[in-house]
Amino acid sequence: MIDVELRKWDYIKDQKEWELFKKFLTDEERSLYHTFMSYRSHLVKTEKKIDKLNKDLEIQKEKKKDYLKKLTELNSKIDYLRNEFNISISCSPWDKEGKGKNFYCMITFSRTGTKKISCNLGNIKRKVKPRLLEFYKNKYKKKKLFTTPDLDDGNGRRTFCFNVVNELNRKENLILLRQHFRQNPQLKSLNGKVCLDLIFPLKPKGVSIPLMMTNKMRQELTRLGYTRDDIKEMTPQEAWDNIKKG
Repeated sequence: MIDVELRKWDYIKDQKEWELFKKFLTDEERSLYHTFMSYRSHLVKTEKKIDKLNKDLEIQKEKKKDYLKKLTELNSKIDYLRNEFNISISCSPWDKEGKGKNFYCMITFSRTGTKKISCNLGNIKRKVKPRLLEFYKNKYKKKKLFTTPDLDDGNGRRTFCFNVVNELNRKENLILLRQHFRQNPQLKSLNGKVCLDLIFPLKPKGVSIPLMMTNKMRQELTRLGYTRDDIKEMTPQEAWDNIKKG
């Protein structure tokens, strides 16, 4: 590519000498000179346009940063209005009587931009653990999450609550929670039984689960808002459980 300095034309400063010199140029030389000067003129104009565009680009980049900042600030206030709003879930053992004997499973659902929702699932030993073991009775790995922690030990209770949060944070459970919160916009606290029935429903006695996913089950899951990919990943048991959750 031509050197930057050579893009400029080194004029003969004496005008008379330059005019005299041009008279002795051939037509071809004169044509080449004028062509060079024409291209040089276009180059200068183009470079000026590029400079202007670069300045405009910097201005637009600053505007973009400002818009992103404002969107981020507003999002923190209205995220809960989204279809898939963010839910932050925490769970801790609560010594209701302060005697170190009866601990309850206290859950807090936090949503950016709106009030928190509290939920007491119930006594960890007498209510929550038995319910989870019954719900996961055919899933050894899941049961182990709730049979292994020592509920007479502080770390064991915290581990138990941590595992509860992980289950609540499963995609299909977040869908149910969002749906419930949207249907109850003024909700300040979630009843423990309602939460257990919503997320960990027990199968009514005498109801048999199909060995394979039926079309009727797929249709019902679709009606409930599950995508085709969600349904493909479900076992017949999980599909049935999700249908019963409603």
